[in-house]
Amino acid sequence: MSDVLHFAFEYFDRGWSIIPLVGKRPPKNFGWKRFQTERATLDDVKRWFTPSCDGFTNIGIVTGAVSGITVVDCDTPNDTKWWRENYPATPLASRTGRGGAHLFYRASPILPIGNRANILGRDIDIRGDGGYVCAPPSVHPDTDVDYEWQFWNHYALDEIPFFDPAWLGETSSPAAPANKHRCFAFDGEAPRVRSINDVLRQHPQSRRVRRLVSRLNRAKTDRSKRDYAIVCELIRVGLCELDIWSLVHQKSKFATNGWQYFVLTYRNALQDATVKRQ
Repeated sequence: MSDVLHFAFEYFDRGWSIIPLVGKRPPKNFGWKRFQTERATLDDVKRWFTPSCDGFTNIGIVTGAVSGITVVDCDTPNDTKWWRENYPATPLASRTGRGGAHLFYRASPILPIGNRANILGRDIDIRGDGGYVCAPPSVHPDTDVDYEWQFWNHYALDEIPFFDPAWLGETSSPAAPANKHRCFAFDGEAPRVRSINDVLRQHPQSRRVRRLVSRLNRAKTDRSKRDYAIVCELIRVGLCELDIWSLVHQKSKFATNGWQYFVLTYRNALQDATVKRQ
């Protein structure tokens, strides 16, 4: 088995969306945008990367929600060093063909992140929704240097930290702005709730949020599963803990079982909110 096919299978098994590359770009007329929302099939992977078939030797990992990852692309060793000194470390990283690094994080369940260039005044890019990165064992077309994993099999994806949109400062996506009220801790008593009208007035998808909350009243459903699923959706549309608590505690099991039930539900939902579209 060729190295690239071996890694393609590894990435496929991890639930990542992958595409073939010629150099650092998808093949001409390939139509790779389809794979921003759906993953290739196993037959696609075999056809693309088996030497006797199409035989592509470079491989791309599509970033964002489809793969559940956000990648920090540091162009130089100095930028890589600076990032690691100032932001949480990730155990999944690769060395690029120019000597920089791709640092892999789990995609934020709070706020979708797109692509960003030269963030924080440095040669650092962010690859999120609508992006991809060149992955090992690809060869850089200009330097002929292999992309290599610095850390790989020792870490499961669920051990990788989430990418925090707050790291981007004012460059975060305007589609679902970070909520200023995300400030309370889980320990202790329940915080005071906000007005539902205040929550909805400030959110760009208020109609969708209102529909989600209305489902909390439906009869003949498993209340625990229903509450959990709706909390996941509210996280995905960009609501913070306090706003979710404010919306659901009056209409659900949260009202009778209280804060501790919400804390447990929210913590579990936060881990699963970045569902991979397969």
